[in-house]
Amino acid sequence: MTTQEQALTVDGWEFRLANDQLSITSQSDPTKQVQVSAQGAYALLGYLAQHRDSLYWAAHQGVRDEPEHDWRQPLADGEAVGQEDEG
Repeated sequence: MTTQEQALTVDGWEFRLANDQLSITSQSDPTKQVQVSAQGAYALLGYLAQHRDSLYWAAHQGVRDEPEHDWRQPLADGEAVGQEDEG
């Protein structure tokens, strides 16, 4: 990838994907910056996906709505969400 994506700014941090690198930069102190390779960013994405529900609750403290289940993920019993009984 040689293009630069539009930055996302959240909670005082800027996230930018450019030239196969994820850069995370503090808005208050731009010298505080982390650069992660594409492989590292992809691993981070998997890690965040594993902890999605915990992150949801931490980000929405006090909110009572349940997070929607990702229909692409199987349920604990192995059936996909929305699958009809065939019997």
